[in-house]
Amino acid sequence: NAAVYANRSLVYIKLKQWRPAETDAAAALEVQPGYAKAHLRRGIARRRLGKHEEAVGDFRAVLSAEPAHKEAREYLRASTIDKE
Repeated sequence: NAAVYANRSLVYIKLKQWRPAETDAAAALEVQPGYAKAHLRRGIARRRLGKHEEAVGDFRAVLSAEPAHKEAREYLRASTIDKE
């Protein structure tokens, strides 16, 4: 179930365990491609791991599915600044 992986990814984010957060979010996307919450969580983890290009791609995927997603827009802006 994609939600289980995505929820565990959120727990890892709260614990600041970025690698397992990224891994679980990626697993959620394998089960359910296009799952916006999983893209958001993987993007957050990737940004913290210094993977700014990949994080930007995840945040753009969220905004493609949910254009008004405020949190994804803020993370996209921050990640764009980080990679400069």
